[in-house]
Amino acid sequence: MILSKLSFRHVKSRISQPYVNISVLRPYSSKKSANKWILPNLTKLNETKEHTVTKQKRITKSGLDESDRELLVSLNSGPRMHADWRKMKTLPEWKRQKFALVEKLQGSKWNPKKKLSRDTIEGIRLLKEKLPELKADYFAEQFQVSPEAVRRILKSRWEPTLEERENIEERWKRRGVKHLQLKIKEQLLKTVKEKGEKSEDDRKTIESEFEDDVIVNK
Repeated sequence: MILSKLSFRHVKSRISQPYVNISVLRPYSSKKSANKWILPNLTKLNETKEHTVTKQKRITKSGLDESDRELLVSLNSGPRMHADWRKMKTLPEWKRQKFALVEKLQGSKWNPKKKLSRDTIEGIRLLKEKLPELKADYFAEQFQVSPEAVRRILKSRWEPTLEERENIEERWKRRGVKHLQLKIKEQLLKTVKEKGEKSEDDRKTIESEFEDDVIVNK
């Protein structure tokens, strides 16, 4: 009985005791905080960046052998191509493709004068798909273009959209009309020069009549 009363009093006193939050106060530092922020020297940062980039480039180039480095410099300095460029093990892949194309074209630039229509390009691809034994030289001879143009056509997988196809067809119509007009003018000049019967005014009249007929019937 006495123990129960003592425990009850102990619990009651513990509940009624107010909670006191004791916080530890830390003294502030006597040093003053810096209010001024100093900007970094941008000139030195740029110089450091340029030096780092230059150093990386030098490290990359230093990976080449001495003979390969000299050969690469000679190849970059002019259009001449070393005969032993295929033996260079450290030559980049894009350089190999470039030199192989130059060697294939025999020094001439890639600038085909003859353009093939979209229907012709699709026809070449279809023939190659049905008859894979046909080579690029065969198509080049049949369509009177360079073998490299045929190889590029067969390698490409680009297909125009419906809108792009309409624009291509419209351009080819205009190109065909212009080509036909040039052919007519050449034939007229050749006829007038051979016969010598028509005067300059008659020649211009005939040209205008043919051009009007082409424009109406296009």
